[in-house]
Amino acid sequence: MNKKGFTLIELIAVIGLLGLIIALTFPSVSNMIRKADTKNYESYKETLFMATENYIVTNRVKYPDLDETDKKVNIKVSTLIDEDLIKSSLVNPKTNKPINKEDVISVSTNSSGIYEYEYHESE
Repeated sequence: MNKKGFTLIELIAVIGLLGLIIALTFPSVSNMIRKADTKNYESYKETLFMATENYIVTNRVKYPDLDETDKKVNIKVSTLIDEDLIKSSLVNPKTNKPINKEDVISVSTNSSGIYEYEYHESE
């Protein structure tokens, strides 16, 4: 009898090998996804920081506190949207929801005269 096909042992061996390959590659794939998510969120914040800097440079006279070191100025995201510096359809990659207009970017000037930014998400 010369039947063509796979034996049960061959099928079990192939399924076992596929399981082993998946088990070995899953951690690296999940790590790559986590890194991509982190990078997307950092890019999102950088977009907000650049829009905030553009707004401050354009409206510098409104923020005399930035002339002093370590004083903070808070700019609402709604202000950046109203000034057409960012789109209201911008999506926060952390929450996968449109940007919250109540979020705030804090700006301060360090001792070298360089602006420093912090992003504060509203609840």
